[in-house]
Amino acid sequence: MAAASARHPVLPFAVLLGSLLTLSTLAQNSEITILKASGMSAHRILAPLMIAASLLAVGHMAVNEFWTADATRKLTAWKDVDYASMPDGDTGAGRSGSRTAAPWSKHQAPGGSAPQSSSATC
Repeated sequence: MAAASARHPVLPFAVLLGSLLTLSTLAQNSEITILKASGMSAHRILAPLMIAASLLAVGHMAVNEFWTADATRKLTAWKDVDYASMPDGDTGAGRSGSRTAAPWSKHQAPGGSAPQSSSATC
């Protein structure tokens, strides 16, 4: 779960750095000059880099929207029970953000919300 938060800010920078290093290596070896002399336009030279960067951006967005959101939800549910072991198969998904009762608590009201206690002591 920690890998998702570590990858989040690093991937866009890594793609940018990789693209810049690739283009600078091509420029140092005069390969860009050769490609342009052979009649290729700058757009055609950059097209593979743009396609790869676009695919990585879409993949990064999909991972952030689905996998990271679910992992964060599970981590929050685990923190709510003070890192105790959670029942098998329970992911903590579908939580409404309430911290009054765990989602698998048997003390929940039938509607899914925690029961309201009228007494001040537990």
